[in-house]
Amino acid sequence: MIATLVTILLRYLNRLGDEKKLKSKNNILLDDSPISKSDSDKLDYEETVKNLTDILYSDNHKKSFTIGLVGPWGNGKSSVLKMVEKELKKKNQKDDNQFITFNFLPYLNHKENDIINEFFTCLSNELKPYSGKLSNLITEYSSKLTDLYENKNVLGFIENHVTDFKNSSANELYSLINQMLSDVNKKIIVFVDDLDRLNKDEILQVFKLIRNTADFRNTLFVVAMDKEYVLKSLKKSKKIFHSSFIDKFFQLEIYLPEIDKNKLKEIFIDELLKSNLNDGSPMFELKIKEAVNNRDNLFEDYIKNIRDIKRTVNQIVYDFPSTSDEVNLKDLINFTYFKLKFPNFVKIIKQGIGNFIEVDSKGLYNLKIKDPKDTEPKNFKNNNLSRYLTSKQVFNPEKYKLFNNKLFENCLIEDNTLDCENKILLIKTLAFLFGDENHINNVDSIKYENNLRILLEQKVYKNRLLKTEFNLLLNTESNTISKIIDSFHQEKKLEQLMSRFQYFSASTNPNEYKNAILALVFILENHFEFNVHDATINNQIGIFANKLTKVNDGFNLDIKDWSLEKIFKNEAFKIDTRVNLFSQLKNAEFGNKYDFDYWGFKDSDEREKILLELYDEYLESKNNNLNDVNDYSFYHTYHNVKLGIEGKVINKFVDFWNHNDIEMLCAQMTEIDTWSSTTFKITNVVNEIYSSTKAFVEFIKQHEEANRIAIREFIYLYELLEISNFRYPLIFSFEKSQLMKDKIERQKQYRTRDDENKNTIQLILETNSNSIIDVLRKENMLKNKYSVRIESKENENFTLHYIFVFLKKSIGKDPVLTFIQDFYQSILPLTPDWQINGFDENNIKKNYNLFPQLNNFIYINIKSIEPKDNNQFNYETY
Repeated sequence: MIATLVTILLRYLNRLGDEKKLKSKNNILLDDSPISKSDSDKLDYEETVKNLTDILYSDNHKKSFTIGLVGPWGNGKSSVLKMVEKELKKKNQKDDNQFITFNFLPYLNHKENDIINEFFTCLSNELKPYSGKLSNLITEYSSKLTDLYENKNVLGFIENHVTDFKNSSANELYSLINQMLSDVNKKIIVFVDDLDRLNKDEILQVFKLIRNTADFRNTLFVVAMDKEYVLKSLKKSKKIFHSSFIDKFFQLEIYLPEIDKNKLKEIFIDELLKSNLNDGSPMFELKIKEAVNNRDNLFEDYIKNIRDIKRTVNQIVYDFPSTSDEVNLKDLINFTYFKLKFPNFVKIIKQGIGNFIEVDSKGLYNLKIKDPKDTEPKNFKNNNLSRYLTSKQVFNPEKYKLFNNKLFENCLIEDNTLDCENKILLIKTLAFLFGDENHINNVDSIKYENNLRILLEQKVYKNRLLKTEFNLLLNTESNTISKIIDSFHQEKKLEQLMSRFQYFSASTNPNEYKNAILALVFILENHFEFNVHDATINNQIGIFANKLTKVNDGFNLDIKDWSLEKIFKNEAFKIDTRVNLFSQLKNAEFGNKYDFDYWGFKDSDEREKILLELYDEYLESKNNNLNDVNDYSFYHTYHNVKLGIEGKVINKFVDFWNHNDIEMLCAQMTEIDTWSSTTFKITNVVNEIYSSTKAFVEFIKQHEEANRIAIREFIYLYELLEISNFRYPLIFSFEKSQLMKDKIERQKQYRTRDDENKNTIQLILETNSNSIIDVLRKENMLKNKYSVRIESKENENFTLHYIFVFLKKSIGKDPVLTFIQDFYQSILPLTPDWQINGFDENNIKKNYNLFPQLNNFIYINIKSIEPKDNNQFNYETY
């Protein structure tokens, strides 16, 4: 039904579009819409259009007649259909509408059965102006067919015409429809397009429709298809076993020939010249023609049809402005072919140029060649790859290491869209980009690092970072680097700078790498403001340091003294940056290939000493200087520093909090539940630092600030949590700690759903009565009605019991009172040794013994109610 509505809407919009054409002469990109005017026919299909139009106009058949318009993908089949349809409409207007034409688009349907329903809906709508009764009959016929075909084998129905079902109502309707079509006396011409967009089952449904269910008198179908694709789909699915299977569906097949390469090249050049890239200068046309006609342009390998032309031209039109004419145009076009055909391999190159391309001493990328000793001479022209050799391009892929790369094992890699044929095309393309086949005669070659980088970024920057600016940064005095980086940030060039760093590897000057490291350290220090990921920066610092220290392919330098002076002991950088960077390096966060020894700090005792000195300096800078409860960088630094020296770092951490405001410690160690900003627990981090959660709580209790009202609030929560050995979070209302209120407010801003405990009241009762607990554990009535949990804490001479109750606010006006009354009526009567004097509900608010009795040593009190009721608990007296 949805598919039907979509098709009707599309048909309406198409008709509306005929009446009100969009102005498109200023479009920047080429669309892929089929043409409908013969004067737009660049492939000279005029004769084919005329012949097909004459057949459809003249022929009349007792039953349906099907014509296949056959051609490869993108060869203009849809355009031929559009032009034929337009010519027929002209004739129809002159003949007072003697026939009906409409387009059927089966690929718009989402289910196979919808294809048949949708076709008959379209047919019904087209016939309605001529016979409402016939229109209704066709709709009814469609419904009957659906019932008839439901859960049946599609191939079975292909072998049987609808009239073979003698006793079916569908057969009767079919005959009646044919009779009424004779009375209406309208030829019906149906254009079926994009058969090669369908899956195997949908293709069979269309064939079933044409052969059996819509085999009406004087109905002509014109089906556009890539026959090779259709056959391959059906054979692969094992629905058919012989190519002749589909011949029975078509009484005529019209083949569109393969498009002449010279014609395609002519159209390609023409579209580029008509694009907005053309600045009107004679040089532009010359450059385009030289680039496209260059013997090393891979046009003939990639461009097979008009659709290929449009995609490639659109990509060039979009990408060209970002190159600022810095990249050779022939290389740009070849790279565009490569990018559209092999996007995953472009990604491999972007992530590190792969293991099949190397950089020479001049900073040029080269496709790696096999050692001549490893290459066995072969008569390459005699194997299956010879079709890739043309008179213009003599190319042997086997000379490159990539030919035997493990990527090509089994010659079928679905993830990289690579098959045996594409393997050779990939190697050929890389060879004509980075191999010996790409002859460098200018600095604009893609083989130069900077030019490849421009193409890999695929991004048009508003403010381009010029090569001169980059070189200035690499060769300036170290004390001016921060100013240059600040200017790049203001001009929104930092992203480009990071990209340049990523591809900067060909310099022969070690001082340029040192300046690059200092620039990255400054960016790391400001990475939040600059919006650059710190891991990306750290990794790039490690790469450059590795370049300086490596024996092979590096400068074999000891940079320990330089790094101490310029980075780790340089107070121009914040201590936060210095201690974290040193700890990252020490912990080999960059991976094994960037081992800390490369920096020259080979002695472990020296590394530990420097790191602890830096950490002491860091802690000193944070004394009474932690203000943002939502800033956890203090703990991140602790985790970065501690590896391998946990004991010493923990002692320094604990000592720091001995003389600092522990409200911040409590607030950051108190974890808010993900789905409720009123539910809390103590984070597991404290177990590592204080050995246990209980030890952490004792540390807070013994602290010199423990009597502060805000700290007593935390202690009260912690003691409630301790009842259940910190296993469960609890609902709690913070009223005194402003830091905790700020943290809660921040969490609310990021929560995307309602607080799951907003309608819950948490009640905690305390009692020293074993008999009450025994009864409560045995009786399920109360526990089934309410969410109840019991915890017991054994002391030396007695046991205290705690009853945790979670009440829904919806159970009554006063849920706490409702529960206490239930408890009074259902539990206490079953407790024989409990002699109650009476129950006074005022005791709830006063926090007295809820059920006073003669034995004053036995009690049951309210320990906590959350959310708090009228400031029930006063932390000033707690």
